[in-house]
Amino acid sequence: MNILLFDASHRISGMMTAYYQKVYALDFTDKLNGKGSLYQYINGQDPVQLITFDLLDDQDISMESWLNKNNIQFDTVINNLEHLIGNTLTETSIDEWRKSLFINLHLPFLIIKAFISYVPDDGQIIHISSTAAVSGEAGDVSYASHKSGLESFSKSLSKELSKRNIRSNVISISPKCWRKSDGARQIIQLLKETCNEHMSFLNGQVITLDNGETLS
Repeated sequence: MNILLFDASHRISGMMTAYYQKVYALDFTDKLNGKGSLYQYINGQDPVQLITFDLLDDQDISMESWLNKNNIQFDTVINNLEHLIGNTLTETSIDEWRKSLFINLHLPFLIIKAFISYVPDDGQIIHISSTAAVSGEAGDVSYASHKSGLESFSKSLSKELSKRNIRSNVISISPKCWRKSDGARQIIQLLKETCNEHMSFLNGQVITLDNGETLS
């Protein structure tokens, strides 16, 4: 199984690269300008840089050429991009709002658009979101708003890509889960099960990991 992670620096990336034999990950040198490199992790060893990319340059076909040349496909792509500001509405500047919008919503759009041709039929897309998208997040209105938009984006993708049997789902995680000592293990376990099990009827859904918080 080939897995592509959208952000090599995210906390789940280290756990995923340690578990799976072969993982690809994007490492951004400049997220706001869509620039970075594609790396490959094999058996949890130090990553190997494969190719640089510029997602905002329509003339840059180096990534496409490299993927075609090496006949690479990704069975599962995991959007683990996130950007938290931690500011209230009145504290959030226009630039901060735009940065959150770009990283949490626009950048996933660009990456999926660039890589969807390399996801085989019956592949899947998994987005990491937050329960803030449902319950709101006091002190970070931009993050909550843009993660909510991401969940709608995933639902639209699930319908558009259904003709190729490509599924798109969201795993929505409570901030409290990240802070619990056993939380990270449960998150990775859920990710592994979603990656490994071919659940054809699981599509367009938001899977919530929050110990029932959003029920109240």
